Amino acid sequence: MENNNQIAKIKSGLIDIVNSNLPAQTKALEYIKFQKNLTLESAILSNNFLAKFTGEMENKATESIKELLSNLQDSLNVDKKLSLTQEYETATLLIEKYGNLLTLEEVALVFKKAKMSEYGKIFNRIDVQIILEWIEKYLQSEDKQGFYERHNKRNEQPIGNLNWIGKAPAQHLNELKQSLNNMLAEDRKKNWERSAVHNEQRQLIIKEAEVRFKERIARTNTEALEKEFELSKAMKNTLEASFIEEELKKRNNAKN
Repeated sequence: MENNNQIAKIKSGLIDIVNSNLPAQTKALEYIKFQKNLTLESAILSNNFLAKFTGEMENKATESIKELLSNLQDSLNVDKKLSLTQEYETATLLIEKYGNLLTLEEVALVFKKAKMSEYGKIFNRIDVQIILEWIEKYLQSEDKQGFYERHNKRNEQPIGNLNWIGKAPAQHLNELKQSLNNMLAEDRKKNWERSAVHNEQRQLIIKEAEVRFKERIARTNTEALEKEFELSKAMKNTLEASFIEEELKKRNNAKN
């Protein structure tokens, strides 16, 4: 009964479904119903352009796109998937760069078309580049551009901006790709910095271990040290063997 009440509260908007408190299975069924009835016209006329979502609503929009990506990957059953972090990063990037070009429902429509192989065969992987290619095909499709032209001719209040039609989507896609490249470059830089810090710490640990080892063998009697030297060579611990050999030579030189 509680689930029915929650379903009744959903306005049929995608963001309401994805961010509802319905059980996972019920939510999935509601999304399937929504997706089944989703058309180009209903997606565009929802007027839920990504740029409109600000503050807390932007968080919900991000979560919605992330859920759409998860659903997409589950439906396609691919092995090479976006990680959870990549799903959130992709969602954030799409909102930032496609804010005035796509509604949230259009993002869902693109994924629906992809599931139906309208953008070509999918070869066991989903990544950001593939998603961008789908969006490019959608933005430049005759169906979308034709709908905008027909609607804006019939209505005094046009949807969006006719300047989006034609070369604008491709130009916007290039900007999006550049942003993605910048994001990946930043990630690589951060990984390198973390790696550099890790290597520096590792070198310090090694140096400290070497100092402690040399201090220990300096306190070890010669007979025990010679046995340890033979054992180190047998175990192919070349670094330890070299330190012990150096200590033994130092002692021999001191005798002479």
